[in-house]
Amino acid sequence: MAVQLQCAWNLESAMLLQGAVGIGMRTQCVPEGYKECEEIPELRCDSFTNTSAQSVVLIGYEGCDKIPNGHAFLREGFESMNKLAMPMDPINRGDPQRYKPIDWKSAAAIEFFGPGYKTGQFDVYRETIQKNMDRLASTDSAFFLGWRLHVRCDDPKNECSCFDGTETEAYTMHDDKYKDQINFCPRYFELKSLEQAVHADKKDQKNFDVIKKYWNRSCVWAHEILHVSWLGTPANPIWPYMQDQQIEKGGIWWRAYRVLDVKYLAYSRKAQPWEAINNPQNYAFFALANYVQEVKGFYPSAAMWWWPRDDPPDVPSVTSANSGRRRCGEDMALDYAANRTSSV
Repeated sequence: MAVQLQCAWNLESAMLLQGAVGIGMRTQCVPEGYKECEEIPELRCDSFTNTSAQSVVLIGYEGCDKIPNGHAFLREGFESMNKLAMPMDPINRGDPQRYKPIDWKSAAAIEFFGPGYKTGQFDVYRETIQKNMDRLASTDSAFFLGWRLHVRCDDPKNECSCFDGTETEAYTMHDDKYKDQINFCPRYFELKSLEQAVHADKKDQKNFDVIKKYWNRSCVWAHEILHVSWLGTPANPIWPYMQDQQIEKGGIWWRAYRVLDVKYLAYSRKAQPWEAINNPQNYAFFALANYVQEVKGFYPSAAMWWWPRDDPPDVPSVTSANSGRRRCGEDMALDYAANRTSSV
């Protein structure tokens, strides 16, 4: 069931709009049923359900002025995320702010969320996937009215560079309910834009079907935005937000970030059905695969997970960027209960 939001304007907005449209001055904007609303003045939105259009105002930007094109690359990535998640059919369920109905027999659905015996096990599985994709498709940029999302570049958790040599592209902090913040690391600003990534290296026929080569700033946004408490919804309603799922092999745990990691979660009989559904990286690759297929006319199938009964992929190298195996900051990898940070 969609969560109806009780929305409000802050004082500045109310003063500007009260006379024009006759609205009353209100001070709350939270999902119905929550009582902490008085403590979250930075939230502000138009009335919507959790599957309709959602305008988001980016605020904060601490440390981003020190990065060349910092503000521009953040806005571009955010706005391109909406484009990444919008390869829609002409009818589009009568709503231009929703993702197209997912074809559960398509290559992307099977590779990134699982075959029918997994996703079709319970109705809530497919409903959760569709609604999360709807949110990616309907979340767009605004300058004045909308949800306020805090972004920054100053790495307050010290997790951008880790002593094991890995580099993080971004991470989401959940310090307070409805006050989630996304920090973007230098690695994010080294990535290509959506258009650059999809249309680059036209002569590289050898690797044209390798999906990772198309990874870009909009994909990082798609991953991180699903970590935000009031946007991404896990299949397990007990969890307050979507958490990076983990894989274990030989006593070593790592987050499912790599292409083979997310395909293992989706396709392997050794992984639970809800693991792929709850993993933001699966959604990012799913959206990217569909976008490439629509724009380029072919499906980027590599790398492939061949056999559902195989053991997990090899343990990632600690020196590979965005490997999922990290030891830094609060060392988020092992304890979900204590985890207050989500990263990619």
